[in-house]
Amino acid sequence: MHLFTSVELAIPPTIIVLRWIAAAVLFLELPVPFYWFILHPNSNYWRTPQKLGFTVALLPWPLTAILLAVFRNQIFATTAPAYWQMLAGMAAILVEFWLIVLAKRALGPPWLVGRAEMDGHGEISESEGIYGRLRHPRYAGMIGAVVGAGLLSASTALWIVLAIWIALVLAAVSLEGRELDRRFGAANLDYRLRATRFVPNRFRARADWPQSQ
Repeated sequence: MHLFTSVELAIPPTIIVLRWIAAAVLFLELPVPFYWFILHPNSNYWRTPQKLGFTVALLPWPLTAILLAVFRNQIFATTAPAYWQMLAGMAAILVEFWLIVLAKRALGPPWLVGRAEMDGHGEISESEGIYGRLRHPRYAGMIGAVVGAGLLSASTALWIVLAIWIALVLAAVSLEGRELDRRFGAANLDYRLRATRFVPNRFRARADWPQSQ
């Protein structure tokens, strides 16, 4: 049984390693907006006893794994990226890990995967830590890591997919913002004034920033 195609056998080992790193990042991150597209519009449903349907929200991950495996030679580059691309790509991926650590420190693991959306609890009180500066550090890190994976090993076809994916992430962020507005009202509007979406702004991050700004 042949485990590798002739195309893969001709690819240098370094490029294969970069492809595996890129594939791992894409497997973890590409399904995320679809996960939230399922959860946010139906958040009241997931809080009912019929939570067995929650498994539907996890389907994007196995589907992504299948697509990455089937189309690997079409979406991943077979030539080595420039050194600046490798350095920038790895740096972007490492920044996401750093942001995950900061987010976990601020909220704890359950809230990173939508525990507040599932049980309807939680509050807008992230005045300290990373959430005092960024409303969406996980999304920021996720976008950076996916772009980093693209720099490591992306064909033109994959860059097109990633551009569409970033648009979907922005749509997911918008859905999340609407749900938070419904749940927390003025508290969430005030939080928006104190923290930016993806890129920290030290002037807006101050706890005493005037609410009228």
